[in-house]
Amino acid sequence: MKIAELGHLLIKVASIRNSLSFYRDLLGFELVEYDEENHGKTAFLSLGRSGHAVDLLEVGSDLGEIRESRLHHFALRVETESDLTHAYFELLDAGVKIIRATDHDSQKSVFVYDPDGNIVELYYELSNALEKFRKGRVDTDKPIEFVRP
Repeated sequence: MKIAELGHLLIKVASIRNSLSFYRDLLGFELVEYDEENHGKTAFLSLGRSGHAVDLLEVGSDLGEIRESRLHHFALRVETESDLTHAYFELLDAGVKIIRATDHDSQKSVFVYDPDGNIVELYYELSNALEKFRKGRVDTDKPIEFVRP
């Protein structure tokens, strides 16, 4: 079996409205479908390359346990290091809680909370990242201090 790519993910949210403010208005996803009839309030969001990438299912306060862990997150890649810097300050200026900004040797990352406490990573991947992984990179997690452009 060979998986081609991650198709989409569905996350539970307390409020579609609050989550759309984050994913659509701040991160730039497009709302391609909204459905209240089949499975409750569900929003389907796209980055314009496929039908949908992130689906939001409103469940009210029944979000379940959300843990602070590096392994419980999903990641969104940006094209350039400059894009990551701009994203960092745009999120900061919008009042989004920045968890940390980290240099992983193969990529640079900014971790934030969405409105429901889900951890979202925005990252810029170096052109030689695959080579670094294959050679056994050293993930030192050095903190990044961004300089406002």
